[in-house]
Amino acid sequence: MKNQLIVIYILIPLLILSFFIGSLVLLVNPTSKSQNSDFSGIAAFETLDARPVSLMCKYTSGNWYQEMQSVKADFDDYNDLYGNRLSIHVATGSTATLNQMKSLISTTERMHLASHGTYEDNDPKIAMYGGYLTPNVILHWSLTDGLCKVIYLSACNGMGHNGQLDTDLADMLRARTSIEAVIGFKDVANILGATLLSQSFWGYHVTLTSTGGYSTASSFSSTYNRIVTKLELIKSIISLEIDLIVALILELCGTVVGAIFVGVLLAEITTVQLLDALLGDAIDTVHSWEIVGDSVPGLSWSTGGGGGHGGEDTMD
Repeated sequence: MKNQLIVIYILIPLLILSFFIGSLVLLVNPTSKSQNSDFSGIAAFETLDARPVSLMCKYTSGNWYQEMQSVKADFDDYNDLYGNRLSIHVATGSTATLNQMKSLISTTERMHLASHGTYEDNDPKIAMYGGYLTPNVILHWSLTDGLCKVIYLSACNGMGHNGQLDTDLADMLRARTSIEAVIGFKDVANILGATLLSQSFWGYHVTLTSTGGYSTASSFSSTYNRIVTKLELIKSIISLEIDLIVALILELCGTVVGAIFVGVLLAEITTVQLLDALLGDAIDTVHSWEIVGDSVPGLSWSTGGGGGHGGEDTMD
């Protein structure tokens, strides 16, 4: 009997969950890697200027480093498909300093910063090599003539604490630098949820098509709606599969009606427990996601050649 309960309550649901979670990134990631066309040999595209983007992480291993690497992988895939449209600048480990961040804000158009974040003394605090990114630190910057328009803070508590929004860090970045839109989390960020969100957002904003992406507002809302929908779909599928499997097993031991009733009852308990354990933190992370600032057009490239700064699609 104990072995039967293990099969019903643990092994079967875990097998089902592993199947769907394994495909989760593919379901929510809208990047252009799904397209098979190669535009790198088309002369009109080869004349386009590369647009500078940057990625930073004070770590060289671990979850947040891998999260940053997942974004870089999408940027690399886009370059492979469409002929090095993005000039990718990466600062990790000892190069991920506050001074380097200031330099990249001045010289790159979009930035993704992945790191450990906390909320201390009523302010967000994001770890950099040799220091911390805080509102007080940014207060002394003067980078309003920089190139960077969008920064993605993939770190815990960059936008608040315990679900309470705190825009001090975002507001200071917008006041003291060229940045117009800031994205981050108002609570602890689960690495699965954070990775799904960042890949999807940059997929919409930068690498969606051969000619660029959507505005920050559209990219944010599309990402949020897409991931929430997919997670709910996965929950529904998991629940249905567990219902059917448990009912089938119990049918061997009793009447059909009784087996279905008990199967559904047990399946609901099992589904809730498993989803809380495996997907609950990721779902909470999605609901903790915030954007502050004006909508910024997505990076784009005109097919007419040259320049590389025309025809931006706001999609608002």
